[in-house]
Amino acid sequence: MCDRKSLAHLARAGRCLGPGVPDGILPGEGAGFILLASAESVRQRRMETQGWVVGCALSREPHSFIQRKPNMAEGLTDAFRRLRLDPMAGTRRVNHVLSCQTGENFWAQEFNYAYLRNAPLMPEPLTMNQIAESLGDVGAAAGAIQFGSGLHLLGGLELAPGEMARVLVYGCSDAGHVGACVIEGDT
Repeated sequence: MCDRKSLAHLARAGRCLGPGVPDGILPGEGAGFILLASAESVRQRRMETQGWVVGCALSREPHSFIQRKPNMAEGLTDAFRRLRLDPMAGTRRVNHVLSCQTGENFWAQEFNYAYLRNAPLMPEPLTMNQIAESLGDVGAAAGAIQFGSGLHLLGGLELAPGEMARVLVYGCSDAGHVGACVIEGDT
């Protein structure tokens, strides 16, 4: 999203942060990958892990960002609900939320609706970070980068002795694809 053509398109659409656009983004680029393995594979290969995915959910937002219709957060609410009702991911609140979203109002409103509809899954008090706070909008790499950040964060959360840390990582595409997961690990 940093080439001239992409920047010109984003500027014409009023998406770039600047004078007169306080709700804009800082375009960026990123890349990332994550090696996922089954518990059995980890055991057999005697691999060290940084955390476990204890639940994941995919959904679709019918009133996505690019449609410019009022967003009722149906997709994100559904993804959070699936995690909340999951027999492993929904057993207790997460300790922190990591969002792959930018700071634009559309995404903040979407999270607020979905959060309030799924409060039993969320940390109390709410603690959260957005990747855009430090790296700008890294586009499609946001999920992998936030997932890695979540694994790193697991080791830094202050919890009761013996309690496993839990982080909720989620993201929504401009076109309406929604994904969320709960990762868990030792502090």
